[in-house]
Amino acid sequence: MYKAIIIDDEENAISGLSLLIKHLAMPIEISGTASNVVEGLKILKQKNPDIVFLDIEMHGPGGFDFLELANKNNKYFIFVTAHEEYAIKAIKNNINDYLLKPVSADDLKLAMNKAVSFFKKANPTSSDSGVNAKLSINSEDVTLFKDLKEVIYIKAKNRYSEIFCIDGSVYTVCRNIGEYESELSNKKFFRVHKSFLVNCEHVTKMNNIDGGFIELTGGAEVEISRRKKTEFLDLIKG
Repeated sequence: MYKAIIIDDEENAISGLSLLIKHLAMPIEISGTASNVVEGLKILKQKNPDIVFLDIEMHGPGGFDFLELANKNNKYFIFVTAHEEYAIKAIKNNINDYLLKPVSADDLKLAMNKAVSFFKKANPTSSDSGVNAKLSINSEDVTLFKDLKEVIYIKAKNRYSEIFCIDGSVYTVCRNIGEYESELSNKKFFRVHKSFLVNCEHVTKMNNIDGGFIELTGGAEVEISRRKKTEFLDLIKG
């Protein structure tokens, strides 16, 4: 889970981006917001976020002014603006990404995939093991945070995903399995089949009859694709 702050002088822009992140169940926790550069610098210091969503044109000093004053170490900056004409200047200022308002779901997903790759490359040994890591599970009313060790497997269900947990609970989430694969592949989750992403810590047996099935904690069985077997066995053996 990555901590983020949003700096924008439009309240609707802040709430809209926050709701989109929640709806898409992105691996982001919004730890604070600010409506101007001065407040933004304070919250940057207080929260020490991984990601900064930053507007360019605001009342008073703007996004580029913020960059001149901010501590940029280990931060990922994403401009969120209605003005595409600043793109070249943003590149020259080493901004990591540039989103145009209104932000689309596809653009946000792409930006977050880039951010995750950035942090993995910058600190490849950080939390890759998945120890104490949590998975956010969003519904209309609440967001749950489940320890990854409690998740047995995830099943694709059209545009949705079903998350099966060790306590017998099952959660249906408006997020496709490919997104979970990108988020969890470095945490000992493996996509054994187009419809199944399994937690390797919960694998108890592999049955080679009828093409191949994996048995998981609690007795659940999921199909494994033939072309995935070798890679899966290499991962299990460590």
